[in-house]
Amino acid sequence: MPTITPSCTTTTWLGDNFDSALLYGTLCEAGVYMKSAPDDGMYKMYQERYVAAIALLKNLGDGKQRADAYRDGQIRVAVQ
Repeated sequence: MPTITPSCTTTTWLGDNFDSALLYGTLCEAGVYMKSAPDDGMYKMYQERYVAAIALLKNLGDGKQRADAYRDGQIRVAVQ
């Protein structure tokens, strides 16, 4: 079975830097595997949090998230 990690390491960028997207995506897939109903409260919460985490990840990838926890002296670009 293929793996998401290269053979030389046991971590991924997603797991190291954006673990919430990985966690909630995994929980959504587990809900499908366990045949949870889409209107189930827990499944719906996992799905909403997954969508929110992916939106934050998209902003990061698009360069819209310019600040981090350690450096706040960067020049900020206005996002339209």
